[in-house]
Amino acid sequence: MKRDHDIVAKRLAVHGEAHLFGRRPDLLDDLQREADVLQLVANELVDIDPIADWVVRRGRLRLAEFLDDGREMTRGVLEAGSCFVTRSEDDFEGLPRDLVTVMALGDTELWRCDPDTFRRHHVR
Repeated sequence: MKRDHDIVAKRLAVHGEAHLFGRRPDLLDDLQREADVLQLVANELVDIDPIADWVVRRGRLRLAEFLDDGREMTRGVLEAGSCFVTRSEDDFEGLPRDLVTVMALGDTELWRCDPDTFRRHHVR
């Protein structure tokens, strides 16, 4: 997979697709071939700095945001088949990268794909 490591993510957005492989099992093989596979252990933080399209293959991730008063608020739990994207554009809708953490809740497999993967595969 080609990556420009100089481009840092500024925003994170949960993709509308949930349970992706339940609805689109045909994508499983295609995305696996294209993805960088990350094996995470419980409580491991995900480096979401590279811009990418992301798929939770197995396990669960906790998406949390830091509030202005310093508290951390869980925004959601992403389960297997959940998707999210990280982008560098300031006007991209989503949570600011510098206020977000993504952490594995147990053993988790996460796929990091090129930023145009969801578009190419018509994942909405």
